[in-house]
Amino acid sequence: MLTAHYDSVEFSPGGSDDGSGVVILLELLSNLVNDPTITFTQ
Repeated sequence: MLTAHYDSVEFSPGGSDDGSGVVILLELLSNLVNDPTITFTQ
């Protein structure tokens, strides 16, 4: 399970709280949707 959150009020110090985690998860989701094949090699 992967999680991230983006929950703060406008102009507060927590405005970008875990924003990078949200972006990483969205990019990961985009990659999985566009190329769902996962190949394991040794």
